[in-house]
Amino acid sequence: KLQRRSQEWLTTRLEPVGPQDFEDGIHMYCTSNLRPPPQFEQVWTVYEGGGQAWTQTAEAISELHTIIIFSSPIDEVEVAALCRLVQTIDGLGHAAPPILWLPHTVAPDSAGETWQVEVADSQRGGIVTHLLELGLDGMVPGEPAGARLALAVRAKIHKLASL
Repeated sequence: KLQRRSQEWLTTRLEPVGPQDFEDGIHMYCTSNLRPPPQFEQVWTVYEGGGQAWTQTAEAISELHTIIIFSSPIDEVEVAALCRLVQTIDGLGHAAPPILWLPHTVAPDSAGETWQVEVADSQRGGIVTHLLELGLDGMVPGEPAGARLALAVRAKIHKLASL
C-alpha cells in the first residue's frame, strides 16, 4: 500500500513537467522500484543498491550535467542504497556531475509519514550530514511537485554551477 501511494505521489510530482523543464543533461535515479511518467523513461534508472551491475559507464555519467536521486529518507534500505549510489558517483572524482537528492515519500496530504529535514534533529539531520560527507552536492527539501519541483531543481543546479 505504501509503495502504491509513493508511486501515485511520484506521478503527481512529475506528470505536469518533462526532463527539459529541469535542465539539459540530467539523469534521474530512484532507490525504490517506482516508474516515472512516460516522458521521463529515457532519463530514469531504478537503483535499489543490491548486487546488480552498475549499468552506466563512468564515461556516460561524466557527460551528464546533473544527477537527481529520488529516495525515501524514512526507509533504511533506500537510505543505504542512496549512500552507495552517492559514493559510487562521487568516486568518479572530478568527472562526477553534481548530485542532488530529492527526498520522496508519499503525498503530504495522505496519512503516510513524510519527512521534513530539521538539521538539529540528530537522526534526520545526521542523514543529510552523512550524505554531504559522501559527496552529495545538495538536496531539494519539502517534496515540491510539478513546476515548483522543476524550478527548485534548476535553482540548485545553477547555484552549484556558480560555486
